[in-house]
Amino acid sequence: VIAVQRRWQPKVWCVPFLPTDWEISWRWVDSRGHRHPNLRRGLSRETCAANVVPPCELDTRRFEPSSEWSVQVHGGSDVDGWVYGATWSSPNWGHKATMTDYLRKRKWVRAFK
Repeated sequence: VIAVQRRWQPKVWCVPFLPTDWEISWRWVDSRGHRHPNLRRGLSRETCAANVVPPCELDTRRFEPSSEWSVQVHGGSDVDGWVYGATWSSPNWGHKATMTDYLRKRKWVRAFK
């Protein structure tokens, strides 16, 4: 599950809000930048975007969580797991925001039995 934020002011990041941000404005997306398919049913866009951890669920008859959600930090991210890019389709995402980076994203993971 990927969390996305848009730069609103030089040091302020928020839920994507532009008309072109339709799918990523859900905040929780898949690897293609589309609304994550496992978001809890019936949640509004605003409710999903307000969650601080992914509001996703799987069929509990098949999948039982064995961990809590956590941010995946890696060598290409900053200490909080964020990578920065100009647009969703940017070929280069870096560990530090530049003046031309307007989006940031980070991956959340959870283990299941």
